Amino acid sequence: MTGLKIAQRMIRLLPGVTAGVGTCDWYEPRIRHVHLSPRTARGEDMRALACAAHEAAHAVQHVRLHGISFRVWQSWPVQSPLVPLGLFSATLAAVAMKWHPWPVAIFAACVALGRVAAVMLMEWEASTIALGWLKLHGFEHPDSAHYLRRLWRSYLWIAIGL
Repeated sequence: MTGLKIAQRMIRLLPGVTAGVGTCDWYEPRIRHVHLSPRTARGEDMRALACAAHEAAHAVQHVRLHGISFRVWQSWPVQSPLVPLGLFSATLAAVAMKWHPWPVAIFAACVALGRVAAVMLMEWEASTIALGWLKLHGFEHPDSAHYLRRLWRSYLWIAIGL
């Protein structure tokens, strides 16, 4: 089974969502399309399957949340400790703007922390959905969780860079 077949099987019940080969691995919510790189789409190794399942899981998130970005934590049974921390730090920054000599820098740092927390929650949930789907459909492999953790860590560095 290839990565493209995994993605197509995951999204087959989602309305209007398609999957195909593109230049890199990502989900485009505006047109509801899962783009997979040629290596991921044609790959049959666990890395390709885990990556394809992760990107298709973003389509699942999008359909479940009706396109509301960065509100993933509301669908979780337990909130991540990062979300309240990010929200608290943004509130604290707004209050501190009255007394601190660098209010803009503090506010920007707190907003960035909130954004990183939201992005990481979205990526973590996508990896969790992908791993659950792979297990449920018999594609579990000892390396599947390893590849999804590596994928999540790479998104962490991307989110910090944003």
